[in-house]
Amino acid sequence: MELKRAQTLPNTIKEVIIQDIIKGEIQPRDKILEEKYAKKTGASRASVREAIFILVSEGIATKVENKGTFLNSFTLEEHIDLYHLRFFLENKALEKVSRIADLVPLIEHLEELSAQMRSSLQAIIDKGEGSREEMAYIGLLNYEFHYALVQFSGSRVLIERYPSFFVSLAFIQNELYLHQRTEVYKPLIEHDALIDALRNRDFDQFSTILAEHHQDVLRLLERGAEKVFL
Repeated sequence: MELKRAQTLPNTIKEVIIQDIIKGEIQPRDKILEEKYAKKTGASRASVREAIFILVSEGIATKVENKGTFLNSFTLEEHIDLYHLRFFLENKALEKVSRIADLVPLIEHLEELSAQMRSSLQAIIDKGEGSREEMAYIGLLNYEFHYALVQFSGSRVLIERYPSFFVSLAFIQNELYLHQRTEVYKPLIEHDALIDALRNRDFDQFSTILAEHHQDVLRLLERGAEKVFL
């Protein structure tokens, strides 16, 4: 499915950096390397510098004079605040998606992502253990699932802003799922319910399930906070 993405080159580079954060390749307090992303994206260092500046302006990173730009760390309370903002953006995206006549491309894309998540999780269960990288990959698929709704809305503002609100949760959600793998099952069930609601164009039901999904993640954060914040 062709999804609308951020149009400017710096925003495209920003999205590449954010995917690396979600995969755990950049950790809080790590330096974001201009040269690495210039090579990875084939863009100029000036464009990469602009992408990193966007991350700074959105509160995801901090520039330290004469040292570089570093990924921010957040307190539990800050993670929760950012997650509430992410939930708000998803609901705004839903309002716009509800006015689109043909949802088949979105539904098919979400079904594909859900199947990939389920297959990846089953492979981990069959082995009896999962690595941090494997859980991070499931986290990336989860990001793509939620971001697909935002992209399909067609709103440039939502598309450009949403990733930065998602990324803070990825810092700790992957770690929590690593220790509590069974917790991944419920989001998968809820993802399937979200897809069914879209298929039936039942946007009230979609909103209700999304709210439950939101509360489940908040409870997971609160229960597992000591594993990350001690």
